[in-house]
Amino acid sequence: MKNEHIGDSLQPDQDPNLVAFEAQRSQLEQSHNGKWVAFVGGRLVISEENKTVLFRILDESYPEQDAFVHQIGHDEVDLGAALLF
Repeated sequence: MKNEHIGDSLQPDQDPNLVAFEAQRSQLEQSHNGKWVAFVGGRLVISEENKTVLFRILDESYPEQDAFVHQIGHDEVDLGAALLF
């Protein structure tokens, strides 16, 4: 799995995972508050309470694919610190 940080200049319309997250953000804040979520290929593919479990599933199920990972309800998304895998 490759580890990269999203650059500060990345706009939501440039990354399908970030676009999908932003489109579902309100709903996720109501239904998945506190959980870790991962988007791959522009869709929500994993929702877990434990981030270690989430990263293990990402590594096993989506190797070498870009993913956006965020904990719902914890701070605003910081594009400089958001993870792409």
